[in-house]
Amino acid sequence: MKPQLSILVLAKDEEARLPRFFAALRPLRLSHEVLVVDSGSADRSVDLARKAGARVLRRPWAGFAATRNRAFAACKAAWILVLDADENPDPALLAAVERAVTLEPRALWRVNRLNYFLGEPVRHGGWFPDRHLRLFPKGGAAFEERVVHEGMQPVGSALKVRDLDGLLHHHSYPDLSGYLARMNRYTSLQAQELYARKGRRPITAVLRLCCDPALTFLKMYVLRLGILDGGTGLVVALLSSSSTFWKYAKWWQLGWRGAGGDAGMPWPLRPGAGAPALGGPEEYR
Repeated sequence: MKPQLSILVLAKDEEARLPRFFAALRPLRLSHEVLVVDSGSADRSVDLARKAGARVLRRPWAGFAATRNRAFAACKAAWILVLDADENPDPALLAAVERAVTLEPRALWRVNRLNYFLGEPVRHGGWFPDRHLRLFPKGGAAFEERVVHEGMQPVGSALKVRDLDGLLHHHSYPDLSGYLARMNRYTSLQAQELYARKGRRPITAVLRLCCDPALTFLKMYVLRLGILDGGTGLVVALLSSSSTFWKYAKWWQLGWRGAGGDAGMPWPLRPGAGAPALGGPEEYR
């Protein structure tokens, strides 16, 4: 029988996360398939996915957006829900999904993510609410193909965007070393995206790296009440401030030394050339 819903998830070496991911889907009563798109896992991700009843496609990595967009055609259902391996829907969200696919007129649906840092939920500082378009009729939406922070956009339709009840629990940062490694990779990508769009502007980059980190901390910790998350809120605001600094410092480096300038910049660029896709399915919040 043709499923009513296709759940699409990207995977690469997600052995540690997949058991909790599939466990979170058990309350879903809707007829569905889970389509796991694997980009070269060296662990037991593929075996775990198949044992859980998922259909597995092996596809070369082409970046978050392009890999997902190409996989949509392989989804069998008329509705698609996009999730990551570190995202676990709660029962209220699954019940809302069941209702949404039966409603007329059809709509595009956003989920609300609750992000976790070192195992603690972050409910302030601009991290929550964190809404993303994830549930849509097949062909009704696609991901914007950017280097980082790609978002899903409607495709050729006037469907309204509505919000689902429930929460999507996002366990993206279980340890600090993983966060710092991602921050280093993503700030390099962000710097190259700035260089590709704006070219060499070392003076602007210096001004931004001097001012923006403090403003980022003030906005997250004070204006957006990160202080209410206690020590976790303080660390998140400080790390976000540091991320802002390194993004502009690396843009300054590119403008000062040229596109092929230093080891911190893994892919040489020239202004206007665009930036390459990240080398694996990970997400910087």
